[in-house]
Amino acid sequence: MTSRTEGTLHAHVVGLGLVGGSIALGLHAAGWTLTGEDVDAETERLALDLGAIDATVRPERTTLVVAAVPSADVPSVVRAQLAGVGPHCVVTDVAGVKAPVVDAIEDPRFVGGHPMAGSEQSGLRGARADLVVGATWVL
Repeated sequence: MTSRTEGTLHAHVVGLGLVGGSIALGLHAAGWTLTGEDVDAETERLALDLGAIDATVRPERTTLVVAAVPSADVPSVVRAQLAGVGPHCVVTDVAGVKAPVVDAIEDPRFVGGHPMAGSEQSGLRGARADLVVGATWVL
């Protein structure tokens, strides 16, 4: 039997707030294996408790990384993630500001993105697996 962390579809989410947490929950519900990280250790623990992520350490076999961090932090987060993933991994972000982010990253594995979704809620406790389901995702 294969454990959930040995699946072929593996995503890593950096930033486990409303949008990042919702993406993690949605991918998890769709059968992906998820790891994630947040600057707040308590948010990471909550994500593990809620089942949004399986672990906090990103494995090498990751196929998708989502940077769900403030726009100003996206370039540094994306560069750090690109440095640790393989050639077949896609890295994207969810920042609403696109030109400075896309201009700052020159790597074919990076696809700038922005899901047109949100909620009056905030943080991981407001996240829901269906937040971005059916939403337009600008790339």
